Amino acid sequence: MNRRCNILSAMRYDDIAAHYRVKRQVDLARKLGTVQSVMSQWRTKGVPWQWQCQLQVETRGKLKAVRDHAPK
Repeated sequence: MNRRCNILSAMRYDDIAAHYRVKRQVDLARKLGTVQSVMSQWRTKGVPWQWQCQLQVETRGKLKAVRDHAPK
């Protein structure tokens, strides 16, 4: 299923961590089913567009995907 993302406000690592109520990168990585090194990259380079879209859908729009803030 292909869902379009709304473009309203930036999604940053800190927003995702706050939404999932975690403080450590490793805890967020576990919740999202990935590894800590990915969280470290998101924190420094930004959250990739595909992940932003997925998180927007999973959070029912509480986190918003913004292409301008995705790493190139």
